[in-house]
Amino acid sequence: MPCQLATAAAGRQLDAVENSQRAGKRLANPLEVFAARCQARAQLWCAGEFELRDAVDALQAAAIKLGLIQKLGQDAVQRIMAEPFTANPSLFDAELSAAFVAEIERVCDEVNRRPPSIAPISTLHAAEYLAQQNDPQRMRAWLEDRSADQRTAIRRHLEAKRCRSRESK
Repeated sequence: MPCQLATAAAGRQLDAVENSQRAGKRLANPLEVFAARCQARAQLWCAGEFELRDAVDALQAAAIKLGLIQKLGQDAVQRIMAEPFTANPSLFDAELSAAFVAEIERVCDEVNRRPPSIAPISTLHAAEYLAQQNDPQRMRAWLEDRSADQRTAIRRHLEAKRCRSRESK
């Protein structure tokens, strides 16, 4: 898909999928849901809304949550993730496309080496932002959507960040 596609449409597509998952609705085909998320993330990455690492990190977490890693295997999931990113017309060069797929695989491998209790970096960044807003009620509501392991990782991350900021003063 061309980079010129409206990022708003991609964002709405991503939001609709994420909202339906939060509401506890089980969509008929998790693979179609995942493919749509990959497409939306690729469009947003192409428009500069995401760093590649954050886009892939979130997709990897979604694949795990949807049970696709168990059902299809990591290699198949990586191919599904890479397809919309490499379909970008600016990547006509086969060598560049191969390098891009290799980069996605490298990032996925790095994500897979993390203990499962570690929250994605994008989640940790969101927690930092919410902490800066100094709105405990909003933070509590946001944390309710996270697993116990993620909440623990977020707490540790914020505590470590607070300690580092005190040391630098």
